[in-house]
Amino acid sequence: MQITATGPNGTTYHKRTAMVDVQPLGPPVADFTADTTTFCAGTAVNFTDLSANGPSSWEWSFPGGEPATSTVKNPSGIVYNTPGVYSVTLTATNAAGSNTLSKTDYITVNEVPATPAGEDQEVCQDGIIPDLTVTGENVSWYSDPELTTLVNTGNTYATGLTEPGVYSFYVAAILGDCISGSDTVTL
Repeated sequence: MQITATGPNGTTYHKRTAMVDVQPLGPPVADFTADTTTFCAGTAVNFTDLSANGPSSWEWSFPGGEPATSTVKNPSGIVYNTPGVYSVTLTATNAAGSNTLSKTDYITVNEVPATPAGEDQEVCQDGIIPDLTVTGENVSWYSDPELTTLVNTGNTYATGLTEPGVYSFYVAAILGDCISGSDTVTL
């Protein structure tokens, strides 16, 4: 191959001869990542193809996920609803062949705890203020529905309130990074 460069007025500037060695395309080397690998049941996960050598098609397998398979390059919104540990497999293919990568025990899905349940309490002024109670495990009590201001933990809450009024508290169960739905308990 001969390469010629010209100057701004069209005059030949340099002339060189070069050898270009064209290598055939090799089969892909499958690789991938997920935006999270440890999370609570019901969470959606997004996967990104990192395969080398320009694959043109993909076959993903997500046992335990919904959907359980995909043929897009970067599948998103794969939901795992059942706690457990799951493997993920990708087969990447191009004109030169295919390659499969399985990541064993790649996804860890943690259980979302059950929502605690409590009963509202009503008391007359100057009466004995009862403790608020709920059933459930790993219970946290909050003073706001956004669950940002923690006021107590455990199944019983002695509010210390003595003034007439209506007071609402919000309870949720927390297990690791997973949080249940919330219930409202009113005094």
